[in-house]
Amino acid sequence: MRLVKPIVLAITYLRDQFTRLTLCSILLFSSTAQAEQILNILTQTQRLDAGLVQEFESTRKVSVRVEFVSSSLDYEARIRSLPNNWDLVLADEQRLVHLSLVKVLKPLPEVIAVPPDSQGLERRARANQDGRSYLNLMADPLGLMYLRETLTAAAPMSWEGVVAPVVNPLWRSRLALFADERMNTMAAAAATGVKFPVEQVDDARPAQAWLAQAQLQGRPLSLDAMIPAFLAEKYVVALAWQSEFLHASRYVKKLSFVVPQPSTYVERVGVGLVADCRNESLALDFIRFLYEKREQLAQKRGFLPLSVQQLQSVPVAGWRIFADDLPRLRELSTALGKLRKEKDARSKSR
Repeated sequence: MRLVKPIVLAITYLRDQFTRLTLCSILLFSSTAQAEQILNILTQTQRLDAGLVQEFESTRKVSVRVEFVSSSLDYEARIRSLPNNWDLVLADEQRLVHLSLVKVLKPLPEVIAVPPDSQGLERRARANQDGRSYLNLMADPLGLMYLRETLTAAAPMSWEGVVAPVVNPLWRSRLALFADERMNTMAAAAATGVKFPVEQVDDARPAQAWLAQAQLQGRPLSLDAMIPAFLAEKYVVALAWQSEFLHASRYVKKLSFVVPQPSTYVERVGVGLVADCRNESLALDFIRFLYEKREQLAQKRGFLPLSVQQLQSVPVAGWRIFADDLPRLRELSTALGKLRKEKDARSKSR
C-alpha cells in the first residue's frame, strides 16, 4: 500500500483550512461590506459550519467574520493582543473553562435561557455550575479508531481488550497512543475508572498496569504521523477523539470508531461571550441561533448531539466530563511517578 508522506497530508490539511476559512469568513471588502453590523468569531477548524453562518447572515442582514487559531492554546493570546476585536469564542470546553477563569469571557446575561442540568451529555461541568460561563453545543467522545478488518474481538469492546494482546491479535504492537503523554494518562483513568482526587498511591495502580500494557503494544504518534502509518498498516488501532477519527477517515478508508466500555471521557464544544465584545446584542442573537441549530451543527461537523442517550447501545450518562477531571491530572501523574520509582527500586534490588 502506498505511503502518503506527512508533508503531503500537511499541505492538504492547510488547503482545507483555507477553504473553510474562505467559506466561513465574510470580510469587510466583500459584497456584504455595506452591512452595519459585523460579528467577530474566533474558533478552530471543524467547530463551525459555513452554511449556518451564511444562514444567520442572510436572515439578520449582517456580516460574520470568522478567524481560526491553529491551537486551542492560542485563544487567550489572540484575544488579549487584539482587545475589542472579538465577540464570541467557539471552543472545546476545557478551553472555555480556562478563558472564563482568567476573565477573557464574561457570564452570559439572563436574556440567554440556559438548559437545565441533566444526567446526559448536557449536564454541567463543575466549573460552570450555573450554566452561564458558556453554553455547550455538541460532544466529542474519547475512544478507538481502527481498521475494520483487524477487529476480531466480539462486541462490545472493552478498554481492557484494547491492550490485551490475546483479545485482538492483529492489534498486537500496532496501537498508536496519543503524542501527548497527559492524554494517555487520562485514557488510563477512563479505562480503569480512577476516581479523583487520588488520595492513595495504590489508587493509581490499575491505571499504571493499563498504561504499562498499552506502552508494550504501541508508541505515541501525532495525528499527522498516524494517518500515513495507518495507510501503510504499520498501525491499525489508535486512541483518538471522534473528531480526530473523522479527520483521519477522509484519508484512510475502512476506518471505524468505537467507544470502549464501561465508560469514557467526553469533551464538549461550546460558545462563550468575550468580555470586551463590541456587538453583544448580535453575539447573543448568534448564541441563541446556534443553540437552536445545535443538532444540525453537530451532524455537519461530525460531533454527537447533546440529546443522544446511547451510542452503539451504550448509555452515555456515565461518561466523564473531560473538563472536570483534567485539573486533577497532576494528582494522578504524581501517583504514577511514585509507582514507577517503586518499581525501579524493586528491579535494582533483585
